[in-house]
Amino acid sequence: MTTPAGFKSLLEAKKRSMRILIDNGEYHNAYENVGIMVEYALKIVICKEMGRQNYPDTLRKYKTHNVHSLIEFARLEEELNKVNVIGTEFYTNWSIVTVWDISTRYNEAWESTKEHIEEIWEALFNEKEGVITWISNKW
Repeated sequence: MTTPAGFKSLLEAKKRSMRILIDNGEYHNAYENVGIMVEYALKIVICKEMGRQNYPDTLRKYKTHNVHSLIEFARLEEELNKVNVIGTEFYTNWSIVTVWDISTRYNEAWESTKEHIEEIWEALFNEKEGVITWISNKW
């Protein structure tokens, strides 16, 4: 079972790894980290909401990579609906990040460009409207 501190450490490691991969032109490999980082961030919130020291991964329903399910478990749906308004920067960032799919890592034909992966990086970590930034404010 992973603790919130463990998820934070894993998230930071994935963030560093993603930056290194981007800087070395490994865009496909960098892209794999996107959803995993969002998942880690949400699992920290879930632990907080449940008052748990460890993520409840022994409970079947919590063994998921589905962002929408994790948002529900974190009790963030209502707040997300308030900030995720069409035309806002957060809406754009959320839209960019949540198209990520874990199966992409198995798609050899999937390609990206430096511009695309940098756009995703900004959507994740923008200081005001980034997805990880928004979630981390709930810790």
